[in-house]
Amino acid sequence: AQRPTPNLHACPNLGERIHVALAVHDPSGTYSQHAGVTMTSIFENTSSPVTIHLLHDETLTQDNREKFIRTAQKYSQEINFHDMTEYSDNFTDEVKKFSKKLTIAAYYRTFIPQILNNLNKAIYLDCDIVVNLDIRELWDIDLENKSLGGVLDVIVYEFSNLSVRNIELKLCGIDKRKYINSGVLLMNIKKINAGGNFFKRVIQWKKQYNSITPTVDVDQDAINAIFKGDIKILDSKFNMYDLSQNISDSVVHMHSGKPWEGFTGREHEKIYWRMYLKSAWGEDITIHDFIDKLAQINISSAHYIHPGGGQCVKRLINSLKIRLPSILYILTVPCMFIKYFIVQVKYKFSR
Repeated sequence: AQRPTPNLHACPNLGERIHVALAVHDPSGTYSQHAGVTMTSIFENTSSPVTIHLLHDETLTQDNREKFIRTAQKYSQEINFHDMTEYSDNFTDEVKKFSKKLTIAAYYRTFIPQILNNLNKAIYLDCDIVVNLDIRELWDIDLENKSLGGVLDVIVYEFSNLSVRNIELKLCGIDKRKYINSGVLLMNIKKINAGGNFFKRVIQWKKQYNSITPTVDVDQDAINAIFKGDIKILDSKFNMYDLSQNISDSVVHMHSGKPWEGFTGREHEKIYWRMYLKSAWGEDITIHDFIDKLAQINISSAHYIHPGGGQCVKRLINSLKIRLPSILYILTVPCMFIKYFIVQVKYKFSR
């Protein structure tokens, strides 16, 4: 059942209210800050009334809850808290079967249509995002009766046709040319619900294909498979995760190079920390403490000796994977096909 604890504030701006969902699982008490920065960046760049729907569990501290409320109050916007504990208590065991590293919050987005079933649509954003445009641009997109709107995942698209990852996708019936990144989703709530329970559909798909696909994508493969042919492809600016490009007028997805893990002076890092200072998380920090904070992040960063070095290594590894297939790779492909057919037979007999 939905159990919101609303904190509603009248917004003086006219226009249709925009609904944005964020998900937080925060056992360390530090992750809420990133959701707060995402929320602040939305408020900073949007004049329309916005309601933030924060999907959380018992790990949300009272201090962080109050900071979310104060940030919303500062901008005369709304925030609703939706306690996911009841849901997570029921699905944690299921999710553990499919994830070596449990990422509970990643599955919270699959409950959005169920929790916000009184709405026609909603935007979902990962919390490693800063919004550097008016979010109404995304909200006003006509989904043309599609269930979802999302941006192509260029990283997947660039995989070689002979790569293990591409073969995995083919075995699962996923077209890499239309594969979207699930960090930014425009959801057609009514149509998704008409197709059945979103979370249950994801779990059912994972049961059938999880031994084929890697766990690192959590529910992203499932989303692309379940809604194949039912996704509107959006402009890349609504999920800009190539941080080497111009990120002005875009939704910036800091999928790599997270500002709280390293500071090299890149534009997305500057935007993140500006939004941090405008949020309740940065309201009491002095300039001296802030400088010390950035200096400490920089020193402890993997980029400290060679900025961008990690990306160089990744490119080298990907290049080797694609251009110089090893004996292990050659053996992996037929093993994948054998595993696929075994899994399918087991799945059909278990139904």
